[in-house]
Amino acid sequence: MTPDPHRDGPAIRPRTVWTIYAKEIRETFRDRKTLFLIVGIPLIFYPLLLLVATEVTLSQVDKIQKQTVQIAPDGDPLPERLFRLLDEDETIQVALTSDPQEALRERQVHAIVQVGAGFQSALSQGETARITIRYNSVRPLSQEASERVEQHLKTYRAEMLADRLKQRDLNEAWIKPVSIQQDDTAPQERRVGSLLAQFLPMVILVFMVTGAFYPAIDLTAGEKERKTIQTLLTSPVRPLEIVTGKYLVVFSMAMFAGLINLLSIGLVLYQSASMGAAEAFELDVQVSAADVGALTLVIVLFGLMLSAVLMTIASMASSPKDAQTYMSPVYMLCLLPVTLAGIPGVALNEATAFIPVLNLALVMKEILIEGAQLESLFLVGLSTLLITMLTLLLTARIYNRQELLIQPSTVQGFFSLMSASGDRRTPTPDSALAVVGALFLLLYYAGTAVQAQHLLGGLVVTLFGLLLLPTLVYLRASGLDLRASLHLRRPNWRVMLGALLVGLTTFIWLSSFTQMFHDTFLPMPEPFIEAMQELIQMPDDLGGKLLFILVMAVSPAICEEAVFRGMLLSSFRGRTGALIAVLVTALLFGLFHMSLYRLLGTMTLGLIMGYAVWRSGSIWPAVLLHALNNAGALLVNDLAAALGLAEDASGFPIGVLVGSLVVTSLGLALIATSPEWSEDDHDKKQNKPTQTIA
Repeated sequence: MTPDPHRDGPAIRPRTVWTIYAKEIRETFRDRKTLFLIVGIPLIFYPLLLLVATEVTLSQVDKIQKQTVQIAPDGDPLPERLFRLLDEDETIQVALTSDPQEALRERQVHAIVQVGAGFQSALSQGETARITIRYNSVRPLSQEASERVEQHLKTYRAEMLADRLKQRDLNEAWIKPVSIQQDDTAPQERRVGSLLAQFLPMVILVFMVTGAFYPAIDLTAGEKERKTIQTLLTSPVRPLEIVTGKYLVVFSMAMFAGLINLLSIGLVLYQSASMGAAEAFELDVQVSAADVGALTLVIVLFGLMLSAVLMTIASMASSPKDAQTYMSPVYMLCLLPVTLAGIPGVALNEATAFIPVLNLALVMKEILIEGAQLESLFLVGLSTLLITMLTLLLTARIYNRQELLIQPSTVQGFFSLMSASGDRRTPTPDSALAVVGALFLLLYYAGTAVQAQHLLGGLVVTLFGLLLLPTLVYLRASGLDLRASLHLRRPNWRVMLGALLVGLTTFIWLSSFTQMFHDTFLPMPEPFIEAMQELIQMPDDLGGKLLFILVMAVSPAICEEAVFRGMLLSSFRGRTGALIAVLVTALLFGLFHMSLYRLLGTMTLGLIMGYAVWRSGSIWPAVLLHALNNAGALLVNDLAAALGLAEDASGFPIGVLVGSLVVTSLGLALIATSPEWSEDDHDKKQNKPTQTIA
């Protein structure tokens, strides 16, 4: 028998493995869905999470600190000096009640100050008198009340102590014969390492699984569903070579996802530090080169083992849906040992060094706290590589079985909706969303930095250099029609008149309604209000006012509308209905302003502008409306003074508010009754250059 050149020779041919790897990695990076899940979401999610968490925290803390708490005295009467301290605090109200305990249970008071029996007698005799603060620790206001009362009690105790010492002609050192000090000999970097060891292994695990999860499914169960695995198995390639090539792709994506996630978190932390957040933390992160190398090795081992396990599980599934069902419990099981590793006292030893996942988490903990130990790294590395090799061999055996060729059921993905036919001259929704995500990153990381140096100049650079220019470059480089993609068409006069009326009046009723909403449901913290007032502080001279309006009102109208009502909205035309297109665009427009407290107002404005553009097929009504609304918000104080209206924090007078609603309604009616633009109109007029403007 003639020997088969494809079957003879070494068990794995590196050239063949590389060919499979190169093919699969190219196809993986071509999958926009996978790239968005692995790259887009981490880079966008963490900044949004930081922004939302910061603003919500500020809001809640500010709300609690401003609220007056009620306390009820109980037992003996409050000492006169203590009562005076409490009464002088405007944030504390002393409430007298017949049953303080019942009042606390029914939330009628937030805390009870219980004066012990014989309080005054004990003080007069130089003994220790007792005062008890009763509160409910699970209620934030009750906790706050307890802390406020405790501060005043400490002041009262210090005053009483000073009186006693003065009566006996003693100094404070007499009551403090011994000074107790603690000196932590652990280096600062190890103390920080101990903190990192509590959550870093969990973060690494989540990042690795995020990167390996979908490629593992797509390269195994996905190929079964697409019926492409049969072709690969009938080729002169050994199963182990197929498995190795695919495994290296899954491992690469796991490492890539881990790197992207760590990079995103690092950038967010750096951004926070540059904005002053680092002053709240006294962290000195100093890691030696040996420790960095050891941590890198552990992360690689994490990726090797997790990729092998996930790929093996996915290979057993007959469809991607089954693969997700199988892999989710495995992921949850991996979380348990990582959680155990964070418990104090759980350390790496000869036994735990061979427990999968737990050993990697513990060796990472050891590196961060005590430094890299070669013996530990060797044991953990050996056990991890052994488990990885056995898992891959199991996967290769699965690829040798005929059950792999069973016809799987078809599972249609959500993203197939985004590939529906539409205008070929405009971007697809997934491409436009990816561009908006990239612009958000530019705005967050670069825009905030340049604006911090100089507000007006930085804003011009941000709008034209980081928003408009990249959008135009993308559209031109993609060979798309700028006029169609940006809705650069001549608008109907009725739409422009409607936009004029809406733009002149929307800021009046919209600011009043959003203020009412925030006062009722989501109060704005004082730091946010002060920052916004400082941001819109108008210059006094006429030239300064005009420049300020040009930069703060007109420039955002041009650049932001080109992105949202231009590129993004045009990507939905012909692919979705008007409702979905306008809603999605308005929501992203609101989120793009990176403020929870501006979301309602900007989204409402985005809905109106989106409808005007969708109706007219032209971006110019939205630009006009946007510019007028911004200018009105900037000039509101000047307008109030010119009209003789008193400044009132509660909003505009009712007459002005009703009038603005009437004018806005008239403008919306003009927009709604204007001729609706359609592709048929374009087809009829595409040979007439007077119908479009550049």
